[in-house]
Amino acid sequence: MKKKTKMTLVERSMYFKGLLLLVCNDGVIHEKERAMMMRVGGLLDFEQRFCEKTIAKALGNNLINTELPKFSNSDVAKCFIRDGIRLALADGHFHAKENDFLKMVAVHHGLKEVWFEQAVKTIVDQTASALISGLEAENLDY
Repeated sequence: MKKKTKMTLVERSMYFKGLLLLVCNDGVIHEKERAMMMRVGGLLDFEQRFCEKTIAKALGNNLINTELPKFSNSDVAKCFIRDGIRLALADGHFHAKENDFLKMVAVHHGLKEVWFEQAVKTIVDQTASALISGLEAENLDY
């Protein structure tokens, strides 16, 4: 079993806020994005009410700091980017602004573009495989 990386409260806050910035990129927080943000908030040990309020106010908050998140190590940055890719795909569209934002986070952490492109490809392929393997025709009797 892989050892979990310890994150400070500040890093957990940056992680959540960074993903929130990502979902706000297209001007709409879709229901699946909201559900994923709530799950991430729980995993990061934030209270449900805090997450709900923060998500609900995110689009109208012009005071939110749009600075790229900076994590203490590349493992956390990689987790953030992979979660960001999944979150970006939640509404069915990987928007150019979402791709650009995540790529900038990768560059900000010294990650190579080839790593980023492979991470996108892997997650897109996993998503497509899940769709293919979950066909309803499997539940029919012939």
